[in-house]
Amino acid sequence: MPLQGGPTTGQAGRVDLPTLPHSLRHLALCQDGMLTWAQLRQAGMTRRHLDRLIRDAGWSIPFRGTVLLPTAHPLRGPLRAALVGRPDAVVCHLSAARLLGLPGLPGAPRRSGRAGEDIHRSASHAGAAPRRTPGAGRPSAGRGGAAEIGTTALLGEPIHLLLPRSAHRAAGIAGLTRHLGALRPGEWHSRRGIPVTTVERTLADLVLDSDRETAVSLLDAALHARRVPDARAVLRSASGRRGVVGRQTWFALADGRAESPLETRLRLLLLDAGLPPEELQWQVWDPGPTRTRHEPTRLGKPDLSDPTPSTPPHRDPGLGRRLVARLDLAWPSRRVAVEADGAAYHGEPRALFRDRVRQNDLLSAGWTLLRFTWADVLGGPAGVADLVRRALALADGAVRSRPGGQPGDPGAGRG
Repeated sequence: MPLQGGPTTGQAGRVDLPTLPHSLRHLALCQDGMLTWAQLRQAGMTRRHLDRLIRDAGWSIPFRGTVLLPTAHPLRGPLRAALVGRPDAVVCHLSAARLLGLPGLPGAPRRSGRAGEDIHRSASHAGAAPRRTPGAGRPSAGRGGAAEIGTTALLGEPIHLLLPRSAHRAAGIAGLTRHLGALRPGEWHSRRGIPVTTVERTLADLVLDSDRETAVSLLDAALHARRVPDARAVLRSASGRRGVVGRQTWFALADGRAESPLETRLRLLLLDAGLPPEELQWQVWDPGPTRTRHEPTRLGKPDLSDPTPSTPPHRDPGLGRRLVARLDLAWPSRRVAVEADGAAYHGEPRALFRDRVRQNDLLSAGWTLLRFTWADVLGGPAGVADLVRRALALADGAVRSRPGGQPGDPGAGRG
């Protein structure tokens, strides 16, 4: 069925879309708002009509031979467009991580990668491979909205595709980063009809292209969300590839108890300074009487969904104790704790009030609490380590001054 005329201009310059045939509308729906030029020509659309829609109606050309409708899915639409004409391609790397919804991903870069950048990577071939970090600075607080889609992909990032090595002749495509190599059996699957690397392979790709802090943060987040059974599963996917030997120890650093990238970076910072925490997510319980006010819940941070000030406190039903806090990093033997303060949470006014109440409770129980932000960790890591070292030294002196030299900390335990 041909198109019934081209686009027409209505009042105030508004462009009315041509009436698309049912078959074309169905294709657009099935393809996340992406159509190929061949599909449009078959439906009767001319290049002149297409140019008008691109200029006046919000249609865009992400890659040669494809168009995106204004209602296209911000991620899957461009991915499908990148795969057109590349039957052997598989979505990989950061694009695969976003499609799979992996947690803890770094924020998108402000600029897209170089046009046609190739990265030679193979599970069985140890060829040269430049190291590139998939993101820098602090990770994004959430997945966020989609940016304008043009010749570069979602959020200003290039789309990452794994292609056979024979594809190197077609280099130089803006908005596309090609990784030339091979997959082992079982390292890819289809997600909504889009071929994509598995979670384990995707994480292996990111770890081999990241600095240590970013790599361990990604592993921690995947373990915490139970997207992988253990870090060894990712290591197996990375085995035999260039760079894995120098990064093998990073996998041993992964800990699924970390609940944010900032916690991970704090832990690594302190490990490097020779100050490994004794415990993660350490629970501090108050055996005293119940208070009628908001109490900390997950990670010692209160539930902001219920503003009622008389919400019953979180209690241990077996022992009748009240949970005071769950501490990110703790040295229970010296009652010293370190917490990661993310701006997204702690900027809330009620969160600030409850943090103060919670901190007072910890001080009353004899704890020293140090709190650090992204600015502290990224801008002054040496100062962070020095503060923790001094707090531990002071606590050591306090422990030695007690009878028996014991911390005497009842009501504590692992999270």
